[in-house]
Amino acid sequence: MSALSVSFGTASRPNRRLPRRILAILAEHDGMSAAELAASVYDARLVTRRGWHRTAPPPRLWATRRALRRLVGSGRVTVIGSYRRRRLFALADHPALPQLDLEATE
Repeated sequence: MSALSVSFGTASRPNRRLPRRILAILAEHDGMSAAELAASVYDARLVTRRGWHRTAPPPRLWATRRALRRLVGSGRVTVIGSYRRRRLFALADHPALPQLDLEATE
């Protein structure tokens, strides 16, 4: 998928392919932030550079966040944790992150 194949859409005609592409990426990789998803969706390559700010231009990040809010509201995507105040998203059927067993590490 090229970077031009996913268009922004407009207020009267929203981008219908963006949620599908987000779900496809989350099916392969769990625990991605909105910035990583935005860069991965629009650049057609997987971007997992935690700590980098502005991995995608702000309008693309806003569109991705809006699509994620709708997917979370519909129950198809869930928040599984956070990393440096950024929420990490995964598909809703993703098992919960295991709790750290401190007794096993002693």
